[in-house]
Amino acid sequence: SNEAGAAPEQADSASVDSGSPERTEQEIRRASVDAFNAGLRCFKAKEWGAGAAHFTVAIDSNHPRLGMPSAACGLLPPLHAARSSPASQCCSHSDRLGTRVRTGACYNLRGESRAQLGDLVGAFQDLDRSVELMPAPGERGWGAPGNIATFINRSNCYKKVGRYAAATKDLRQALKLDPKHRQAKKALGNYIPLTPF
Repeated sequence: SNEAGAAPEQADSASVDSGSPERTEQEIRRASVDAFNAGLRCFKAKEWGAGAAHFTVAIDSNHPRLGMPSAACGLLPPLHAARSSPASQCCSHSDRLGTRVRTGACYNLRGESRAQLGDLVGAFQDLDRSVELMPAPGERGWGAPGNIATFINRSNCYKKVGRYAAATKDLRQALKLDPKHRQAKKALGNYIPLTPF
């Protein structure tokens, strides 16, 4: 049994091999959730490196369920290709949507962790992927707080590299999802004078 005597860290690390036929869908999902929760604890404690490592485990656990290769493989295929791949057909549309939302949240939080560590290249890659994984307008989960956070986090990264127009665009996207969002409104007020015409 995987549960007997296995340390939490060892169980999380094993979850990367989520394509193994011996592992059930429930075990894969549980490993992903455990890794995400561990990452979230580290994130809240500002342990950015440890958090990013846990989010990577969660992302790798979810990729086969989306018909995508491991995040360790580098560039990922276009999402429309992943959605139609044979590996993703074992899950219902609803299940794939839930997995996309969870994986997008992992990319968002790992992106923010990388930004805090000074890795803006990695942060942009993760935040871009988080945006790609968002549900389409009108789909369940489209207006979720995590989507707003992704746009705000990417906006902050754009600001750090002096791309104020792009930062402003992301803040406007966040405000489309929640027109009353205080943080986005305040940041937008700060960016507008810096945006080149």
